[in-house]
Amino acid sequence: MTPQKSDVLIIGGGFMGASSAFFLRQHGRSVTLLERDQIGQYASGVNFGNVRRQGRFLGQLELSNRSWALWKRLPELIGEDLEFIPSGHMRVCYREDEIAELEAYAAAPEARELDLQILSGKALHDRFPFLGAQVKGGSYAPHDGHANPRLAAPAFARAAIRAGARIEERTEVTEVQKVGGEFQVTTADGQLFVAEQLLITAGAWGARLAEAVRRVCPS
Repeated sequence: MTPQKSDVLIIGGGFMGASSAFFLRQHGRSVTLLERDQIGQYASGVNFGNVRRQGRFLGQLELSNRSWALWKRLPELIGEDLEFIPSGHMRVCYREDEIAELEAYAAAPEARELDLQILSGKALHDRFPFLGAQVKGGSYAPHDGHANPRLAAPAFARAAIRAGARIEERTEVTEVQKVGGEFQVTTADGQLFVAEQLLITAGAWGARLAEAVRRVCPS
């Protein structure tokens, strides 16, 4: 069989895989993405669509802030609207002593771009009257929000294709080998894909693939 070569081979066509294909093309890398079914068919397309920074580990916020900035520019970047709405995100606590934890998080230098508002008592319930009396405090992130998960992965895949990526749906990977400095990936329909770099973005199905890579690339 004739090997089909690219710089980067991506296995898994959810949001992570499709967006990775797009951004790799922006950096001039040739990309092939293999998806066992359809782009965005599984978890990427049936989640809550949260675009949230609040509550993440403080060490992740620098990366989260960069991601949030991209969400605001997506119509310009990929030519499609993913219905991102900065509707706000509320994190609540049910004990008075937990308010201090919310305050400490909001005061951390890493969280300064979130513009968090800490509320308690009457101020909390006046602003959010639907909260029950058992809620003692809250941290409101006005810039966090949500997008439409059904649109996200397919839109990024279309943008990646327009940018020159190759995307193969209904193409299941059956074997991963490392030969010399290249990964060789065989699919159920007998195709052979070759790349120097392999990116596994298969979500819940990634463990089997990761184990295959571990065998051919032991640490």
